[in-house]
Amino acid sequence: MPQRQTNIRLEDELFEKLEVAAFVHRRSFADEMRAALIAWTDALRDDPQIVQARDSRDPLPEPEEAQVSSLDAKRKRATRRDA
Repeated sequence: MPQRQTNIRLEDELFEKLEVAAFVHRRSFADEMRAALIAWTDALRDDPQIVQARDSRDPLPEPEEAQVSSLDAKRKRATRRDA
């Protein structure tokens, strides 16, 4: 399955808890974070608010469209700054 890279900032206390859990479970830190996120999102799967938000959201644009719209937004911001 394709993966996306993401960066997040963690408070020291949470970082240390994940580090200990990774050590105990004999996983890498990244694998421990993935396992924690999977468990959390699985627990939310039947939450009525999550289900409603998931079912009502617009489909994601195709990657090329998303890239173009992102570039358009950057150009518009640059144009407004120059004006």
